[in-house]
Amino acid sequence: MNLKTYLLIPILAVSLTACFKAQTFDERLAGKIGEEREQEAYYACIERTDNPIPGGHSSEYTDHNGRMRKLCDSMHKTNISKE
Repeated sequence: MNLKTYLLIPILAVSLTACFKAQTFDERLAGKIGEEREQEAYYACIERTDNPIPGGHSSEYTDHNGRMRKLCDSMHKTNISKE
């Protein structure tokens, strides 16, 4: 096998991954009700805590992930208590 054959497989794999689209927030919540819906919203919130901060890193944004997780936890507790 030559070099072109070896490169063809990784190129095809990368091309196929571009075809798969991540679900939107609304798609994730579709068909879910009650506690299941709240749990999915909580997981989506936690996943977003790892997103980069717009505008880059600054000393005022220290422990951004920790504060975001606390906010997700607070919203989750409030929504659970309302159900």
